[in-house]
Amino acid sequence: MNADVERFSLLVAFVNGSAAPEERRTAEAMIARDPAAADECRALHALRDTMRIVQGDTPQMFGLERLQRDITRLLRQRARIRCLRMVTAVAASLFVAVGAVTFVPGARDTALYRAMGGASRAQIQLRFAANATQAQIQSCLREVGAEIVSGPSAVGMYRVRLPSGADLALAIATLRSHSDIVEFAEREP
Repeated sequence: MNADVERFSLLVAFVNGSAAPEERRTAEAMIARDPAAADECRALHALRDTMRIVQGDTPQMFGLERLQRDITRLLRQRARIRCLRMVTAVAASLFVAVGAVTFVPGARDTALYRAMGGASRAQIQLRFAANATQAQIQSCLREVGAEIVSGPSAVGMYRVRLPSGADLALAIATLRSHSDIVEFAEREP
């Protein structure tokens, strides 16, 4: 019985290609001299081929495909992270440049500040009454020729810009005269 098991194991290893070179030579010699071993070998080959058809790819192939898919996903994630880091670095550089021009004393007098859109026109900070309508606000701003640049902030403040050459003090006084619409009007610091 033990010899039959060894013989069967040797033939299985031979058919599936996992036999060592010495075992392979032994199996080939056995198949050559024993017709029953040759029949068993043909049956094992047919069984192997049938299993491949029925099962499709081996579990090892699924593992390989999963590994390749995971590596591809990881490489894409790394590419996205690299791109995000580059965008962050550019944004940080711009933030530093704008901060330097904005907050460094004397920087507002430079050509760089004006080229970056630094206002050479006067700007005013405003807060409108909560019940002011859009039409009232537009009418008030049109009266002094102002346009909203930004706002409202978290506290309801707007930044408005006057046209070049406009009298800032007169514009603030005119805006303040509409006390039912404008709650606060000051020159932007």
